[in-house]
Amino acid sequence: MLKKLFIFLIIFKFFTVSISYSYDSKGEKIESNKTGFVNQGEHFYSFWKECGDPHIILNEKGKYSSNWDQSRCSWVAGKGWRAHFIIDKIEAIHYEAKFDIKRDNGIYFGVYGWTTLPLIEYYILDSYGSNNPLNCQGGELHGEYISNGATYKVVKCQRVNKPSIEGTKTFDQYFSVRVPKKEMKEISGKINIKDHFDYWRSKGLYLGQHYYMILATESWDGSGTSEVEIKKVIFKK
Repeated sequence: MLKKLFIFLIIFKFFTVSISYSYDSKGEKIESNKTGFVNQGEHFYSFWKECGDPHIILNEKGKYSSNWDQSRCSWVAGKGWRAHFIIDKIEAIHYEAKFDIKRDNGIYFGVYGWTTLPLIEYYILDSYGSNNPLNCQGGELHGEYISNGATYKVVKCQRVNKPSIEGTKTFDQYFSVRVPKKEMKEISGKINIKDHFDYWRSKGLYLGQHYYMILATESWDGSGTSEVEIKKVIFKK
């Protein structure tokens, strides 16, 4: 009996460690590469850094805060969703965000995600810093359109032998960039994700199966703080 109990405890401990990322992590500080779920699985989070010491705090519900002081060192993080069948049903999100940018050589804010088959990294940006993604080297412009009363320009870029969710790969990036951008102070708004996906598809910019999608803060050269909240999610009818 004791032997069986010992074996059960070993198995239980193993699976507890394996799924420990799924607990409610409100207030947890994340400063190393990590993904998981919070708020009883309602939100997925992702944190990735190349180097340096940025971090995020997983606050209640759809909220998180971040702090960074980087020099030529990329990081990206945020809260959102992991399951492709949930992402496929999302039409739009409402957000609020507050930034205190002390040094800006490169920062993005907006919806960020990955798909597989094909491997695509995508952005829907409402705000960015001094580095405009529309100017990516070798980028292909794919017109502009209006979503939720705002104009967005679209560009396809390529990353060669860069980090991805599948390791070091060459892959395409799709950007929808708000023109004019919102200033990185206190901002709020609605991003109609379906509009962007539909427009990309109309231009031959196809996505694969969604891997994850987050409302992200990203930086690669600068310093500052952000406080971000997903206020509301609208699902397709």
